[in-house]
Amino acid sequence: MGTAAPSDSTSINFSDDAASPLLPAGAHSSLTIPAKKKSGLTAFEGVFVPCVLSIFSVVLFLRLGYIVGQSGLAVCLGMLLVSYFVVFLTILSISGIATNGLIRGGGAYYMISRSLGPEFGGAIGVIFYFANIFSSGLYIVGFVEALHHNVEALPSGQWYLFACGSGVLLFCLVVCIIGAKAFAKTSLLIFAAVMVSVLSVLLNFTYAKEQHNMGCPRAVEEGPSNMTCPGDLAYTRFSTKTLQENMDPAWSVDYTTGEMQDLRDVFAVLFNGCTGIMAGANMSGDLKDASVSIPYGTIGASAFTFLVYVILFTLSAGSCNRDLLLYDYSYLSDINVVPALVIVGIFSATLSAALSCLIGASRIIQAISRDRLLGEWSSFFASEEGEPIRALFLSWLLVQMVLFIGQINVIAPIVSMLYLISYAITNFACFALSVSGAPNFRPTFRYFSWHTALLGFLGCMFVMFYVNTPYAGLTVAFAVLLWVWIHVRHIPVEWGDVSQALMYHQVRKYLLQLRPDAALGKYWRPQIMFMTVNPRYNFEALRFVNEQKKGGLLVLGRVLVGNLDSVGPIRHGEEVNALLDLARCSRLKMFAEVAIASSVRQGSQYLLLCSGLGTMRPNTIFLGFYGESTREDQLVPYRDKLKTLHSSLFVQTPTSTEFDEMCSQFPVATNDGLDQNQTLSPDEYVGILHDALRFSKSVGIVKNMGSISRRLEIAQSRPAPCFIDLWPLTMSHVQSYELMLQLAQILHSTRRWRKTKIRVFCISSARSADAEVENMKNVLKSLRIQAQIEQVTSQTLNPQRLEDLDLQTCIEVNALMKSQTGTVHMYSHLPEPPDNLNESQDYIRRLRALSEELPPVTLVRGAEFVTTHHAEAV
Repeated sequence: MGTAAPSDSTSINFSDDAASPLLPAGAHSSLTIPAKKKSGLTAFEGVFVPCVLSIFSVVLFLRLGYIVGQSGLAVCLGMLLVSYFVVFLTILSISGIATNGLIRGGGAYYMISRSLGPEFGGAIGVIFYFANIFSSGLYIVGFVEALHHNVEALPSGQWYLFACGSGVLLFCLVVCIIGAKAFAKTSLLIFAAVMVSVLSVLLNFTYAKEQHNMGCPRAVEEGPSNMTCPGDLAYTRFSTKTLQENMDPAWSVDYTTGEMQDLRDVFAVLFNGCTGIMAGANMSGDLKDASVSIPYGTIGASAFTFLVYVILFTLSAGSCNRDLLLYDYSYLSDINVVPALVIVGIFSATLSAALSCLIGASRIIQAISRDRLLGEWSSFFASEEGEPIRALFLSWLLVQMVLFIGQINVIAPIVSMLYLISYAITNFACFALSVSGAPNFRPTFRYFSWHTALLGFLGCMFVMFYVNTPYAGLTVAFAVLLWVWIHVRHIPVEWGDVSQALMYHQVRKYLLQLRPDAALGKYWRPQIMFMTVNPRYNFEALRFVNEQKKGGLLVLGRVLVGNLDSVGPIRHGEEVNALLDLARCSRLKMFAEVAIASSVRQGSQYLLLCSGLGTMRPNTIFLGFYGESTREDQLVPYRDKLKTLHSSLFVQTPTSTEFDEMCSQFPVATNDGLDQNQTLSPDEYVGILHDALRFSKSVGIVKNMGSISRRLEIAQSRPAPCFIDLWPLTMSHVQSYELMLQLAQILHSTRRWRKTKIRVFCISSARSADAEVENMKNVLKSLRIQAQIEQVTSQTLNPQRLEDLDLQTCIEVNALMKSQTGTVHMYSHLPEPPDNLNESQDYIRRLRALSEELPPVTLVRGAEFVTTHHAEAV
């Protein structure tokens, strides 16, 4: 056997001799900590050089005169300070995110997606992809402009220049396909050529030829406005007089577009020359130590380029007259002692930047496609090995379309918008991570705070809307649409989402502020726990209960009979996940609680006492009727109904396969719909009711719910009215009839029950009939509930017997209920459970006699007041 190769990671092993306290006895575990790469790019070659090359490109060599000539030196330096201030704040945010753990390949997309989640990550990834696409087109247009200026034999005209740009782009595509790695290795050589060019420009202002005039470039005369140079294009060497003349703005027509320029136009072009700080982050997968290289390499590149810009702006304003700056954008080569040095620098910077953006764009779309954020169709671009050839061809096609624009000053603002929204989201990511208080957000880079991140975000947004409000609005709208599109697709991902940390922070805050009395009286709402054995056979009851929560809490409770050793955490987790899958597939907004206990009653006690958090605890318990069983699968019809529903923008309907997988987690019953191990005795069942009322939980017992959907659909298809019937039976128990009225009104307000009417039945003797009806009218008026009151007189029933509800009274009331027509569902009074559980059998017989052969019915007993007193506003 050979010797194992050294690993790039450090492993900490827990053996039996040194067991971890977090693991069971005898268990083995290994904690793997990624180590630094033994080979990889350093901060200089992997971050500093790419950033400098991305920043020093078109603006430095081809739009320096345009910026200074239009805005003047004072305004120019002010815009430069604002631009670099926003960029510097963004660098701090990038550094904070990049130093918080391991950074893999994918650059800005990887950092944002793994920090803010797939929605923000996908949005920033797509936007950053298009930023690279437009940047590549911008650099190729700059290359062609420089080529056209320096090669007299090259034909003029828009289509000739487009053909030339297409040829350059084709060359870039071939290089990317054949020699992308070789090109990456030549970045230092390209950097050296650009630095030599920049150095020659700086030295030229001191050692250049004496004062002289230059002719008008042919690009001015052949431009869209057929302009001519107004005067001499003079190079004066450095002169305080020239510097003073170029200090103030002189807004004029841009000869490449023929349009009048202003501060916003120039600022948009200038800011484009400050972008490129993400180039180092894009190399994150190739860096030796990304968490160290990205912060210091990016900050160093930003400081260096800022210093060079300040020097060149100042020297240009002091050495070139206004006409030279405005009418010769290639003046740096024209005034140079050795023009070839500047030309080589222009060609090297623009061509390398175009290649870099083309390669970067293809890798970004490859990373997004691997995560399936854009749908299964994007897997076509997710090549796992080698160069992303398909992604390269897609990027090449899009850049080819950008070349149709053909003007640097038109493309540059678009690039600025795309980079600004990318920087804004990056700053927001850092801000969100900082304020979320997530314990695992511990970046090693400390020179930032949520204040700098928020200021960077606001600064980016301000610059965007100041420079070009329509472009900014469209860019933000595009980002929002991308976010919504990815969000509604519910893409399963394995990385974290900062929105969960933020929501946790806010939920905890407001839960602490929610007072215990806020849920009572005027602002009471149902917070329901529905006890279930197998949702496959009482799903219709669950849907019915869900329709009565009115934005309140719904908890689906389940009891596993056994002990912790026999059931175990795996079975418990499976049960919880099955209930959560049911909530997702059925689109019911509910929580799941599963208790392990030696009996169902004991487990129910655990759920009654421990479910919820703070004041968000169940106040109403719903159970199925004792002994009611069915073999009818109620999930399958609901699956068939879901097939008729279509996913909307904000609601995703599960597929049939997903729904079937969820259903398979709930076993088919072998004992009339009940689990033999959880069959309740009458004492346990009545004990659960008794426990709930003792802890001030209202109780509802549902029966005959399997047919409720069919009854509702049939009743609403007929011309005759259909009703929700209420049988308060007695007005002496205020909590019960108030709860009954509230639940009926809530049910009536839902979409499915909106066509029904509420009907209240008053059972009274002939002597008290009018008084009972008048009393009920006053109650309904006070509660502002529209209902139809039906008077039922009986010579045998009296108020005392209705309160006690003995067996004979239950039989008589049941006969009155069955005599009504048009009923879809009814509510009735639930007698008080006996304190002596020996009377449980008799109590259940009374409930069965009260509800025998009725439509779907809910027996209700209230334990708290759910409205304010009738004399007060509710």
